[in-house]
Amino acid sequence: MICKLPGISIYFEASAVNTATPILFLHSALGSSDEMRPIRALFPERSVILLDLPGHGKTTEEFGSMTASSVAEIIVQFLERLRIPKVDIIGYSLGGYIGLELAVSHSSRVQSVITHAMKFYWTPEAIESAVSTFSKAPVAERTLRMTESLIRDFSQKQLHGEDIRNSKIPLLITTGERDEFVTSAEVTRLWEEIGGRNASFAIFPNAGHSLRKLPLDVFAQTGREFWRSII
Repeated sequence: MICKLPGISIYFEASAVNTATPILFLHSALGSSDEMRPIRALFPERSVILLDLPGHGKTTEEFGSMTASSVAEIIVQFLERLRIPKVDIIGYSLGGYIGLELAVSHSSRVQSVITHAMKFYWTPEAIESAVSTFSKAPVAERTLRMTESLIRDFSQKQLHGEDIRNSKIPLLITTGERDEFVTSAEVTRLWEEIGGRNASFAIFPNAGHSLRKLPLDVFAQTGREFWRSII
């Protein structure tokens, strides 16, 4: 399905199971909603929404650059168009960061956020490393261009642990034990910065950055336990 908004047509899929808050799945940089299908399949009892972010997949846009905050604003417009008041977010990698951006800027729209393999601390070295790595990926030129613009904008503006804490949105931060891009130390650092009872974290043994080695059934169970804990 296509949701047409000013300057952009968002490709999305949605399935309604009940009237409970739906899960919004947000994919990684250079990816698409397709990569989130295996996780989506583990929540048959929930209404779900998958979408392709600007510059990715089947979404088309009239602009040539983006930032994390601009993507969050587009998602808010998308939810308003679909008349969805609030979502639980599961975000992978960059999708997790976008989920947090949405939680900070529009907390009334977000019930909770679960992130996996999300890079939160964007040092100059991390920015250049990501841009260099992404530039070699076999994806569309517009995807590379849009992603680079978003990553480079982190040199001007980034979220901080205090922003997440002040949003008071329940957050579960996860990564793989073998993830060299988003390390266990980075996840625990963010958890410590946020503090309080709203933040939890989980480290999955033998998993790297890719979803391919993530134990999806364990991830889904961890998510359910997290949701039960915040009710």
